[in-house]
Amino acid sequence: MDELRPATSAALGRVVSVARPGYQARLIATIRRGLGDTVQKWLPAALFYDDTGSELFEAITRQPEYYPTRTEAALLTAHAAEVLALARPHRIVEFGSGSSAKTRLLFDAYPDKLGPRHYMPIDISESMLRHTADALITAYPGMSVQGLAGDYDEALAVLPRAADSLVLFLGSSLGNFRPDEQATFFTRLTNRMGSGSHLLLGIDRSDHGGKPVERIRRAYDDAAGVTAAFNLNMLRRLNREFGANFDLAAWAHRAVYNAAARQIEMHLVSRGPQTVTVTALSTDFRFRRDDSIRTEISRKFSLARMTDWLRTFGFAAVRVWTDPAGLYGLLLLRRE
Repeated sequence: MDELRPATSAALGRVVSVARPGYQARLIATIRRGLGDTVQKWLPAALFYDDTGSELFEAITRQPEYYPTRTEAALLTAHAAEVLALARPHRIVEFGSGSSAKTRLLFDAYPDKLGPRHYMPIDISESMLRHTADALITAYPGMSVQGLAGDYDEALAVLPRAADSLVLFLGSSLGNFRPDEQATFFTRLTNRMGSGSHLLLGIDRSDHGGKPVERIRRAYDDAAGVTAAFNLNMLRRLNREFGANFDLAAWAHRAVYNAAARQIEMHLVSRGPQTVTVTALSTDFRFRRDDSIRTEISRKFSLARMTDWLRTFGFAAVRVWTDPAGLYGLLLLRRE
């Protein structure tokens, strides 16, 4: 692997792969474990994001029911200058950067409009990172971009420690982690952030008086059926890449809000009895009518509980912003 350091003037935009070998074998093992679960079958959310899935997710964010993306963008637009004034970052690191579209709202808030000195986007898609790096160094002359292509664990293993960084974890991506995974992530992140560095965290809020459960649920079950197509595309990918024979017409999308756990649960539900073969696993899986495969969990959060919990990892709240309807939260925290 290349040495991790800021890009030079001769290489203002570059991407380093930090992925460990054997990813496909680990993914197959995870699929086997999920489909073989006798309590609740499940599939890893990583299967969502082939080229088609990525395009469908971008389309989801434009649906009228899907409030998180536009609400977070509005908060960033309104408070970007304040974030920069408080954090004063020399380097911005972003987990799950994607196209870095929302991050540009921060870059544009720099007084000289040239963005930060260094930007380190982290994403599983190496091709997306290369495209993003090329676009950003054109849009923000003088800014170096060094992408890390891999999952969060792989990136955290090599992330350079610095005290003048602003780490971005937006899109309420934290909601896709189980509680134990959340704790592991923040423990490892704390160890990579120097004292005085900052974290900007975007979280989708749980239901409350001004945010009914149905408002949350409809964000994952839009009237146009885009989220349903996104969910079913996971089966299409299993057919194409793992030799499965799922009949997509035999499955239905379902999104439910588990109020006790404060989480959305997305499922693919069998319309009738069927047997599916997955060649890569050399295994048949039998489903009865209404049996489901859980494909995603998206947890929702209390702002007060989140800020209290993050203190245990050495993060002190600097500012907390929310929209007038109380749908979403943006937290700026300082590493003590």
